Amino acid sequence: MIPVRAYFTLLTNYLRPLRPRVVLLSFVLFATIGLQLLNPQLIKRFIDGAIDGRSASALIPIAVAFMLVAVAQQALAIWATYLAEDVGWSATNHLRGDLTEHVLRLDMGFHKGHSAGELIERIDGDVTSLSNFFSAMMIKVVGNGALVIGILVMLWLESWIVGLTVTVFTFLAIAAMSGFHRIAVPWWKAVRATAAEAFGFVGEVVEGTEDIAANGAGPYMEERFNDVQRKWMPQTIRSWMGWATMWSTTIVLYGLSTSIVFILGSWLFGVALCRNDAPPHGADPRPDGGPAEGRSRDRTRGRTDDDRDQAQSRRWRADRRWSARSRV
Repeated sequence: MIPVRAYFTLLTNYLRPLRPRVVLLSFVLFATIGLQLLNPQLIKRFIDGAIDGRSASALIPIAVAFMLVAVAQQALAIWATYLAEDVGWSATNHLRGDLTEHVLRLDMGFHKGHSAGELIERIDGDVTSLSNFFSAMMIKVVGNGALVIGILVMLWLESWIVGLTVTVFTFLAIAAMSGFHRIAVPWWKAVRATAAEAFGFVGEVVEGTEDIAANGAGPYMEERFNDVQRKWMPQTIRSWMGWATMWSTTIVLYGLSTSIVFILGSWLFGVALCRNDAPPHGADPRPDGGPAEGRSRDRTRGRTDDDRDQAQSRRWRADRRWSARSRV
């Protein structure tokens, strides 16, 4: 297997001439990640404010900020995708030119051992596949890696229990995906080698069409082509099964992570609710000395309409808690 350092060496060699666009892409990418981390905090503030009974005038700015951040996030994501594709195709064009120049300088023994179709598939097809490496490498690997680190930091700031659990789960998920990666990559390498062999055979047949027809070798060449197809098809099925295994593993891991977060969140919410319901030592458990007494106090204090609505909402929630506790 090719070491990771070789990938980064290839990446830096062909991205260095595109440094301004790469810097701009990095800035847009990390700005998108920052907005993805900001939006959940706005949702948190909105929900906490609604539970605490804050007025609509205080909640509307948070909702407007959430919508603006969401729109800006989508706009930056589109811009990042455009920049990534531009960088990817520019880098692969340079790589394709260097590889073509290298092949042209090789001796005749190499060209006699490899057909024109095979060389075209290797230079054009394989290098075109690398365009996804140059573009998606920035978006999916670096970007999502930074996003995962940011999410873990935010979870540790909210609760060390949730942060520790999700961190352990993240490392286990990375280990599982790395194991499947080691299995699937050799299968795809075999598919690419057989694809080059198939296209090389097609190029050989096209070049020698007249000789094949003159010697009546058509059935023989068809049988050879069928042999290549019989070799190519099982490899393709196996490689796509490896891809499907990795994809299904990500779905299962996503479901497990969501379940873990919901379970921990509900548990922490229940703990916080029990702490808030517990009355002070020696105090009347009913808020404001009882609902009727509290309402009379509100009328004597001359509160505004908004303050009265908030107080009534708080008393209603307190009454429901008191009734539930009395039943227990």
